[in-house]
Amino acid sequence: MEASVWHTVEDRRCYGVVIYNFDGTERNCPYGITAYLGESVLIKGECKNWYYVRKFDSDDGGIIPKTYIRILDCTVIRNGESEVVIPKIPTLAQEINAALREWHKISKKLFVCADKFPKDKESGSQETAEPDSQTFTIMEQMIIQLHECRKRVMSSNLTVENLKDLKKQVARIIDTGNNLLKLDMVVRDENGNPLDPKTTSTIELFRQHQKSSHKLRKHGRGANRGSRIFYQSSHSLLVTLEKISWRIVDECEVRFYLYDGKDEVPFTESVQCTFTAGTVPKLPVKMLFTDLGKSDLERTKVYLVAYVVRIGAMEFKDVESKKDNSSAPFSGKPNNIQVRRPYGVAAKDVTYLFRENAGNNNINELQTMFYMPCGSDDTLDSTLQKIKTAELASNNGKDPRAVGLLLRFSMISGTTQPIHEEQPFSKRNGPITARKMGFPEVIYPNDVRNDLYINLMRGEFYRSGAKSSDKNIEVSVSVHDDRGRLLREVISGGNGSPSRDPYKSVVYYHEDKPKWNEYFKITLPMNIEEFSSAHIRFTFKHRSSTDSKDRSERPFALAYLRLKEVEGTAVKDGIHDLIVYKVDPKHFKESEVEYLSLPYERTPNWQVTAKPACPAGFSCVPKDCFFIRTTLCSTKFTQDADLLGLLQWVTKLKHIAESTPLSQTEDGQRQLIPALLLRLKEILQKVQKVDGAEIVKFLTDVFDALFSILVDPVDSILTELRSGRASIYGSVLDSSELRKYELGQMDIGTCDRPVFDCLIYIFGLILDHKYQNFQSVLSIYIEDGFFSTLAYKKLTKELEKAISTPDPSDNVLRIMKSIEFFFKFIIRSFEHHKRVLLMELGGGDDCEYEGNEEFDRLMDGLFHALRTLLSRRDNPQDPYILAEGGCLKHIPAVITDIIHVYAPRRLSEHLVELVLAIPQGKLTKQKLQFITDIIHSEIFLDPECRFLLLPIVTSNIQQHLPGSDEELRRKSMETQQHGSHSKLEKIFGTPLVLQNVYGRLQPPDNSNHFEETEKCVELLGDVLDIFHRQPHEQKKHHICYIMQILLRPIIMSIGTIGDNDPLAGNMVAIFLSLLREMNSYQFEILTILINSLKAERTPEHIMIPGPPKQSLLKFLNDVLVVLKNLFHKSYFPPDWNEMVLLQNSVVIGAFEHFAATVKAEFVEPFEEQPWNNFFQSAVSFLIQDSLQLEEFSQAKRSYITQNYGDMRKRATELIRQMWFSLGESKRIRFVPMMVGTFLDMAFVPESELRKSTIPIFFDMMHCEFDQERPRRSFEQVEEELIRKVVEGFEGGKGDVEFRDIFYETMYELCQNNRTGFRDAGITMVVTITKLMDLLLQYREVMYEEDSGNRMSCINNLLDFSQEINRKDLYLRYLYKLHDLHVQAGNFTEAAFTLKLHSRQLEWSDDEIPITLRTNPNRHASLITQTELKETLYHEIIEYFSKAKMFECALEICDELRQQYSEEMYNYAQLPSLLQKMATFYDRILKETRFEPNYFRVAFYGKEFPSFLQDKAFVYRGGAYERLGDFETRMLERYPRAELLRSLGLPSDDVRYSNKQYLQICSVEPVMNTNKRISGMKYADENIRKYYKVNEVEKFMYQRPYHQEPRDPDNEFASLWLDRYTLWTTQSFPGIMGWFPVERQMASKIPPILNATETLEKNNEKLREMVLSHCLNNDLNVNPLSMKLNGILDAAVMGGVSNYEKAFLTPEYLERHPDELSIIEELKRLVTCQVPIIAECLKIHGRKSSSELKPLHKRLEESFEKFERHIEEFYGVNRRDLRDDALRREMERALKKQQIVKPLAAPKETVIKLDPHSAPRGSIAIGRSIGSFSSTISLYQNHPKICRHKSQKSMGYFKRASQSSFSGSMDGDQLTVTTPQSATLPRNGGNPFFPTKLSPVDSTNEGKTSQELLIPLTETRPPRSHAEQRKSQSWTASGDSRSSIISMNSLDFPRPNAYPSEPGSRTSVNSPDSAIDTYSSDETAPPLPPKQRDKHSENKPPTPPPKPPMRFFRDVPQP
Repeated sequence: MEASVWHTVEDRRCYGVVIYNFDGTERNCPYGITAYLGESVLIKGECKNWYYVRKFDSDDGGIIPKTYIRILDCTVIRNGESEVVIPKIPTLAQEINAALREWHKISKKLFVCADKFPKDKESGSQETAEPDSQTFTIMEQMIIQLHECRKRVMSSNLTVENLKDLKKQVARIIDTGNNLLKLDMVVRDENGNPLDPKTTSTIELFRQHQKSSHKLRKHGRGANRGSRIFYQSSHSLLVTLEKISWRIVDECEVRFYLYDGKDEVPFTESVQCTFTAGTVPKLPVKMLFTDLGKSDLERTKVYLVAYVVRIGAMEFKDVESKKDNSSAPFSGKPNNIQVRRPYGVAAKDVTYLFRENAGNNNINELQTMFYMPCGSDDTLDSTLQKIKTAELASNNGKDPRAVGLLLRFSMISGTTQPIHEEQPFSKRNGPITARKMGFPEVIYPNDVRNDLYINLMRGEFYRSGAKSSDKNIEVSVSVHDDRGRLLREVISGGNGSPSRDPYKSVVYYHEDKPKWNEYFKITLPMNIEEFSSAHIRFTFKHRSSTDSKDRSERPFALAYLRLKEVEGTAVKDGIHDLIVYKVDPKHFKESEVEYLSLPYERTPNWQVTAKPACPAGFSCVPKDCFFIRTTLCSTKFTQDADLLGLLQWVTKLKHIAESTPLSQTEDGQRQLIPALLLRLKEILQKVQKVDGAEIVKFLTDVFDALFSILVDPVDSILTELRSGRASIYGSVLDSSELRKYELGQMDIGTCDRPVFDCLIYIFGLILDHKYQNFQSVLSIYIEDGFFSTLAYKKLTKELEKAISTPDPSDNVLRIMKSIEFFFKFIIRSFEHHKRVLLMELGGGDDCEYEGNEEFDRLMDGLFHALRTLLSRRDNPQDPYILAEGGCLKHIPAVITDIIHVYAPRRLSEHLVELVLAIPQGKLTKQKLQFITDIIHSEIFLDPECRFLLLPIVTSNIQQHLPGSDEELRRKSMETQQHGSHSKLEKIFGTPLVLQNVYGRLQPPDNSNHFEETEKCVELLGDVLDIFHRQPHEQKKHHICYIMQILLRPIIMSIGTIGDNDPLAGNMVAIFLSLLREMNSYQFEILTILINSLKAERTPEHIMIPGPPKQSLLKFLNDVLVVLKNLFHKSYFPPDWNEMVLLQNSVVIGAFEHFAATVKAEFVEPFEEQPWNNFFQSAVSFLIQDSLQLEEFSQAKRSYITQNYGDMRKRATELIRQMWFSLGESKRIRFVPMMVGTFLDMAFVPESELRKSTIPIFFDMMHCEFDQERPRRSFEQVEEELIRKVVEGFEGGKGDVEFRDIFYETMYELCQNNRTGFRDAGITMVVTITKLMDLLLQYREVMYEEDSGNRMSCINNLLDFSQEINRKDLYLRYLYKLHDLHVQAGNFTEAAFTLKLHSRQLEWSDDEIPITLRTNPNRHASLITQTELKETLYHEIIEYFSKAKMFECALEICDELRQQYSEEMYNYAQLPSLLQKMATFYDRILKETRFEPNYFRVAFYGKEFPSFLQDKAFVYRGGAYERLGDFETRMLERYPRAELLRSLGLPSDDVRYSNKQYLQICSVEPVMNTNKRISGMKYADENIRKYYKVNEVEKFMYQRPYHQEPRDPDNEFASLWLDRYTLWTTQSFPGIMGWFPVERQMASKIPPILNATETLEKNNEKLREMVLSHCLNNDLNVNPLSMKLNGILDAAVMGGVSNYEKAFLTPEYLERHPDELSIIEELKRLVTCQVPIIAECLKIHGRKSSSELKPLHKRLEESFEKFERHIEEFYGVNRRDLRDDALRREMERALKKQQIVKPLAAPKETVIKLDPHSAPRGSIAIGRSIGSFSSTISLYQNHPKICRHKSQKSMGYFKRASQSSFSGSMDGDQLTVTTPQSATLPRNGGNPFFPTKLSPVDSTNEGKTSQELLIPLTETRPPRSHAEQRKSQSWTASGDSRSSIISMNSLDFPRPNAYPSEPGSRTSVNSPDSAIDTYSSDETAPPLPPKQRDKHSENKPPTPPPKPPMRFFRDVPQP
């Protein structure tokens, strides 16, 4: 196949998007990449049909078909080796793409976690899954929103405003999502654009991070908080009417109000909806109730009320309802009579909306508004009261119309205009807006209103004439002028409805005292003339229910209300009691206004009986009354007469002058002017009491009036008088006289001070929160509406006078608050004055004139007055302290305006003088704020002014920095004072007394100091932020000045404050900002300045001489320590990525400057400290998390590389240069101290960095090796490397790449070394590399849930530590292993781990070596080795006790006992120790302990950890754990593993596959031969059980198989065994629950040997069953039945016949002549079964029930056949086949049982033997009847068989024991006398016999007799001496092989449910056991010893003495 040729693609075609899913693994594409729809890829190459691509956000690469990729335009930016591809799409779309890519990966993980842990309330897993599930749900919605936004961006049809709004929306979504996912924060400007850190100042970037964090935290808290938080001063309620479910008849008006349930009045305008019967209403209808303020949200009860009014006939007959109550909601026919009748009321309690959702845009679900129809006598108001009383539910469902309205509610923050712009749902269908009845809490300047709200309250109309019924009264309201003309379209019943002319009220049927309680609005005419002449007319008319009569009805009464009061103000708010006039219908005309001459309202002086004179057609009825309430909301007309007096002051004074009688003389006329001025002052004083709402409504007019009065009130007065009364004043007061008055005004008096006071009052109003929006109105007025040219003089003088000679302190404070406005008016007035004069002079704006000097003098005087005010040195209770603070607060606001008319330098001097005038310690915070405002003004941007201001700025900053000398001194004094106070308190008494006596010693409150420090830090940040934006040439000298003054305090401050201090981040940002502004020039200047210092301040602030470079040394040390701490402490949150990157870029540049300084200044003479600090700081910088690019996404990695590069490489190169620039004699000072530091640097996962760093370790080895010492080595470097490697790898550092680079680099350097440490260096490298391998293995499994692999790794590390003799490392992992065992409950293994530690300690009083010290938190109080060893021993004993390993515990106890008794003589501890030992011995014998099973486990496959691959282990099973359970446990530990069922060695495909395979089988432990076998035979069963499965290291398992040729008739002939013997590295139990197989031996077992072993095991099993039934008579006999049946019945198992057919034939012997000995052994084993089976049959016959008797009889018959077969086939006499060894075992068991279990009371036991029930054979038991020493003689007729005996059988046949009995036998009764120490078995009798005992009378006192009925049989005749000799000779012949013992022969009986007391049994057939008869009163003499036949040549050997039993595990090594 021809190779593909790949071509490079062009830059414009290197970016594409996947348009189809492609899975290379499933398409047989070996190099294919898996890519999904929508993923972005970078195209690296192309061939004919394929692209070679790399994913945009990862390093995954591969090939993909071209048809799967769509190419998109892009731009490629190359920066060195890095390459950045930017798609050509909008920037906003790129940001969305990047966010979606990053969110996709994380959201996928969240989804998997949420799906993995489903919500389950019962199991409680919901708590675990809920956070991930909720986060995923939120992120899902955000991702969908971003996709929608991206669609809009890519549509390219957005306007600029829409794009701006969309950008903000995207920014909000991305920032919220990043915060939720803990991703990096993106800082943005106010338009949503990400900030560029290169152009943004450090301070600004830091503050934007703070703002973003605060905003996100605030958003997060608000999302989960239900409390009310008001972020807006205005709120709105959006109500959407979705459906009406009650019937509409005629025409219905529905008016919606917001209703105060407490005051029972509406507080908003109404929204009116009109619905007509028969037509479908236009729904939904949106209503917006606005201007809701804080007071409205705090109302106790708020309802949404809907009044429903029917318009039609007076009486409505519901015909449709009779037909169908469930008809459509619109029915009925329109009527000609249009009467407004009450129909119903609906109400909904919406208080909860005002409580919960204020400030949160929240749309609620659909809700029902309860509706109740009005009764015949109900008013709308009374119906509403019923609803409130019934709690909206009493009549629900009872009335067919009582259904309701379906609405949606939403509380929205903001005014109406932002709501319409921001809420798209409010634009659809145009919401009807209803404002509050009255002004909102905050009045806006452009909010023009001119509304009068009328409330028709009630009326009383008494009957006249003979009319018997009440009237149906309707009120018609209209507005007319004084000529009677109707003003149209001014009355509105509700918003959303057309104007009504006239407005008609609701009509109540036959009600002369109606209570309407209706509201409507009148829009007042804006024309003042129309308003002055307008009035409201109320006409009253009776409405008839008959159409004809109704047409003829005319108004019967009238009332009216003027809109303008007599004094010219608008009508007052409140209730008006209007006078009702009867009208004669014949004379009344609509256009007539004769009634205007009549009074319209009852006043307090009104007389009820008085009747005013009325024109024709009108008459006053005193009893009738009519009440209304008015509420004016107007920005045009005022209700305040005093304000009106100011606005019309000239006219008012003119009227006063005209009404004053004056003489025609000149003196009389001149006296009028002071009187008018006095009256004007009174007007001005009254203005200061006018309500603020009235003032701000007419703000511009008020200012015009005030400034006209301020400039020249007399001229205005005289001008008005001349124009009005020329005949009087014109001839007298001419222009010359006017000038005369002007010159004499001081005598007359001025209004300057009253005007000044009015201005203070108005300015105070504007500064109030309620009217703060009118500040813009004032600014506009100053700029465009203020033209006074002379006001500046008077204002300046009055202001200076008020400040210099202060009046009450509160007045000065108000002046200071308003001083900004005064300055603006002064400056603007001077600008107009200057412009006018220049125009008169004909010059330009720059022309000099005398006015400038005059203004400068005025300003100088004003600043002098301010300086005098600030320089007051009064006490803290100074009443003017607030005024002084106000001065500092408000002066900076006018700097920008002043510098346009006043010299900036001169102003700067005044500002500096103001700061210097403030006494020390006074107004500190205000002073700092004053300085802050100055530097933010334009004056600080002027370099000349900045030069003047900078010293005062830096001096105040320096005083309050945390690291300044003064601040440190203050803290020191506070600490000393507090310490002195504490001492005095302890000495003299209570704190109360001390507080009175030594109050000055109390530490001051630090809160003020913190605020001052905080303000100072903020100020310094502002200064540096401003400098960043200045040109370099203008700021370089200023930077040097700040650096000289503040750099050291900044560094000290960072070192002083803690990392949790709120100012820590600010101080670090300031420090970075200053370093960023410094360049090489500033660093050089800094070095020169610090070196020029010849003295150093000590902590006590005493100047002492110092070395020339001491200051520089201290400075460098301080700054390097601060730089180091930047990366060790979290000054910035982890998601502030931009801030951290900027910090790193600044610091790496500073490191380069500081490195040059250290290298130049501190090499000769050498100073170690700066070099050490530099290395520590640089490495800390390099290893910080924010620089580890490998941990970031591809996008973030590309961004960092593009903008900052890999800063780690710069740092590494700098460190290398600094290290190797030192000489070897200097580098040795850092060895081995810097090993760990440089190792941390080498751990950074970057290959080039590692290759640069690792040679430093070789250099350290070289430095240490070259030292002149007796023994040259590099042990220190090696030890430190090992220690730090362990710490680093366990901490997650380092990887395989590091191990490889370390090995390759160091090995090469050591191999090429020629200085003498080549071999040692290579050994060290290999050792450390191996350690890294083990640590990597350990780290791989460190966090696995199952601790098994961790234990294996730790065990490997333990072996390695022991191998390299590192005790500290050994103990480190020893205790890790111990803790794991304790957590898992493996107390045996935990004890053995502690035992390893204890073995390294000595019984010595020496101090514990540091290498044998454990963790500081463990055994910290122990000092000597003895103490630690004793403590460990007690812990070990406790662990062994918990694990029931009493034998192991006794070993430790015995050693402790020896120490206590022989070495330490600590007898106090011996009693408890010995008691504990006794308890252990007792528990060994009594407690049942589980016998662990052992399993072989082999691991195959490369997916297993490397320490398990292709290795086999032996595992110790848990309690009662069988093979199936163990397999399940192993598969749970390795869930991906497969179980191999074959036990053979698997193929290489399995062993080296990429999967996991387990091979598990059971293995049998082989008992350790170190134990004395002879003693073990007679040990307790529990003891034997323990040693059979413990202290073992050898195991065995076998695999059966058939080998050809196979005999089809006899499978035993070809049944072979593969037997495997395993040896483990350590014995069980040990420090682990499993150990690796050290070696393995395999052997093949042929069929005949297999048969021999099988028979041997069967014989042993039968022996066990005999002894078990002897031990426990209650055992079930069924297993014995089955076993006997299988042996005796050849049809069941084939029995011996199969072996005989297979092996005991002449043909087999001919084929296998070499197996003759095995054949003879097989024959012997067959014959050995006969006596054992005989004993089994005896037991079976005795215990068989009636159901088993037939079976037993058949077994006896089969046994008879079996015996005959043995005699015939083997030539053996059945009577000669005996097993005396079995009898002696039973005998010894009974003896031991009697010793261990003594009887409490019986002295004598009488056993009655029943000769009639004796089974086959004879048994006799006696006491002291002689010594039973006999031998076994078998096969007397077949000597060949006797020559081949198995070792196991020989062991049994060789046993001899002695048993003595004492007692007597009388006839058939045997009496056994037992001492008090002896006992019978637990069940009260011999376990060999039935337990039926009966007491027997005895004449012996104190003895008890029991009868045991045992059948006796006839005794066999004694054997001849020849038989005895043959028997003895056989026994002797077996002694030659007595030392060769098979391990299987020790397989003692292990009954699981049997008691452990052995029985005893002996045969009476032997002549040696003949029993003589004695009387019961005599003691039976001992039997004579057996006499050997004199012809016998072989004497039986004397058995060896029984060795003492050992209970310890460890056998002392020689």
